Amino acid sequence: MNKPIVSIIIPCYNRSDLIPSTLNSIKEQTYSDWECIIVDDQSTDAIYEVITPFLRDSRFNFFIRNNGRMKGANSCRNIGLEKSIGKYVYWLDSDDILHPNALEICMDKLQNSNFDFCRFERSIFVGSFDKKGINNTLSSNGFIVNSSHIEKLLKNELVFNTCNLLWNKESIGNQRFNENIVYADEWEFYSRLLSENLEGINIDKILIYARKHIGSTTYEYWNKNPIRLQSKKEAIRLVTENLAKKNLLSESLVKYLIGLVISFRDYNLLKELFSIMRLKPKNVLFIKFKYYMFPVWKIYKHISKINK
Repeated sequence: MNKPIVSIIIPCYNRSDLIPSTLNSIKEQTYSDWECIIVDDQSTDAIYEVITPFLRDSRFNFFIRNNGRMKGANSCRNIGLEKSIGKYVYWLDSDDILHPNALEICMDKLQNSNFDFCRFERSIFVGSFDKKGINNTLSSNGFIVNSSHIEKLLKNELVFNTCNLLWNKESIGNQRFNENIVYADEWEFYSRLLSENLEGINIDKILIYARKHIGSTTYEYWNKNPIRLQSKKEAIRLVTENLAKKNLLSESLVKYLIGLVISFRDYNLLKELFSIMRLKPKNVLFIKFKYYMFPVWKIYKHISKINK
């Protein structure tokens, strides 16, 4: 096989029931110059038997994380990146479905341009995927995304999911997913990349269909899984450190990040942010007041909602 243009990287763990649909969506791409690197996190199900038929296509490659690397999806994503040989990199989850024109549309925007990435829209589905909902038109509108959009990224006003961006590998450089966090990892990683003065094109077309189910990290987070919650808090600390170091912490971002920590009721993390942000004593005093009044404010909001 000649050197591919796009490297698709899929971390997987016990996804033998769902990954065939994901891999078929790759095989159906109208843009065919790709390699698919599947990195298994030492699954205990029949993943290899399920994947074997796909390996007859030389564009598919299967690797198993060895014991020398940390367990987790981010470790597998980084391993895939290290093994990739394409000029462009796309991380895809093992339970999602890729639009058949996804690579073609993105490469039309990226090739012969200086863009570092292409961002596109995502749609969520539950249960079986209905292909009838796919919009097959190739046209799309777009706008430039750069470091000025970091605040929108962090506030989820311009959502950067793991799977809704295709990157120029050279632009990523030595940056990697943080293997110590297992939630808000893309939130931390992509804001870090964007803070490196990268610039991309955003297109207003749905090219990835994300499956939601009880085994997803998002489901676990909103059900207060302690490991996912702790990862979110660590991601907040890392984001704050990175932006403070690069003088990218706006007043509204300071307020937003502080508000997140107050809602988590983590006073130790709050004190860390005081130090990282180098806040003035009067601001620290006001934030401490807000921290201790937060339970009262929650009760007030709840009562107000009932009385509406």
